[in-house]
Amino acid sequence: MKGSPVLRAILLASLMLALGWPLHLLTQKGEDAHEQASAQPTESRVAERLPLVLTFSKPAERVEIRHLGVVVWSKDQPALQEAVELNLPFPKEGAELGVSVVWGDSAASALRIQLTTPDGSELERTVWGTASTESIVPFP
Repeated sequence: MKGSPVLRAILLASLMLALGWPLHLLTQKGEDAHEQASAQPTESRVAERLPLVLTFSKPAERVEIRHLGVVVWSKDQPALQEAVELNLPFPKEGAELGVSVVWGDSAASALRIQLTTPDGSELERTVWGTASTESIVPFP
């Protein structure tokens, strides 16, 4: 057997330290940048005034609008057309709304959702269902 085990251990330890220090510095900088990015408020977190018009094909028993799992608007026995104003963040990538509608009978029914974005664009989506429907509606 050539070489000393103690010398090999010292060589291995010095090699690990030599490679470990740059790796530590690289990962530390990545964490700091991530913390700084999450600490700064972004456009997507600022609440915007979003006009929303809901048009039902027939009377509904209940409607509920959710954003990120939180109910932002709901109403029992809504009119055939409801105008709502939501204060939600609307990033440039868009937003998703969770919609839950209870119609009560098993006939096919529809809900048209018209959203006006902060830049003035009008987006329209439709949700179809029977009896009760839950859907995620994207507004890109």
